[in-house]
Amino acid sequence: VRLTSPALVGRDGPLHASVAALRSVRPDRPGIAIVRGPAGIGKTRFVTALVEHLRDDGAAILPGACLDLEPSVPYSPLIEAFRGVDPAPARLLDALTAGLDLPRSQLFALLREEIVGLARRRLTVLMVEDLQWSDRVTRDALQYLAATARQGRWALVVTVRDEELAVRPAIEHWVALLHRDALVRVSLEALPAHHVAALIEGITGGAPSPPHTDRIHRRSGGVPPLGEEGLPPAAGGTPRGAQYLRRLF
Repeated sequence: VRLTSPALVGRDGPLHASVAALRSVRPDRPGIAIVRGPAGIGKTRFVTALVEHLRDDGAAILPGACLDLEPSVPYSPLIEAFRGVDPAPARLLDALTAGLDLPRSQLFALLREEIVGLARRRLTVLMVEDLQWSDRVTRDALQYLAATARQGRWALVVTVRDEELAVRPAIEHWVALLHRDALVRVSLEALPAHHVAALIEGITGGAPSPPHTDRIHRRSGGVPPLGEEGLPPAAGGTPRGAQYLRRLF
């Protein structure tokens, strides 16, 4: 039984605009794309669709994610991203994981060298999710790359959960600076009722009735995962999702 809609619903406009903008990235300046919104609104699904379009064009995709850990793990999204490169940059990974003791200036230079090397061959997209949980050294590394890696075509695509920033003022300030310089700025909002109907139809294969659509839209608040999980189990939802919605609403 399908538990999610096969289509990305209600995001066509910003998705196509974002793809077009990143396809046009020039060699002298990285393309920065920042996708914001509350938890569960669909940031991961949006950026996954975005980078898949670019991958289809031949772009190299380097995905990584920040982790909500205390203490934080330095460079965790960069380690994850560069481990997926073929061949893996062994010296850079050793430096990022502290297996190789390098001054930070040399580590950052290695990082820039690797990004530039990839970007000279084809469009390279470094994707960092959940920037609200980033550590200071990771943010410094990303800032260094954005300021100095000006050869080849590459882009930095990040997601950030807005409600987390209120308790992290240093990260909020850094995200504001990144947002100011971004080529692509997307703020995802809740889906209207007619898009919730399309979401349900994608799961069940049939158009829902207006009362059913209104009920799911009201209960989920237009948040895609809640709308999907809140369907009756026989229609492709889950008991856990239905129970969660009942408790929440």
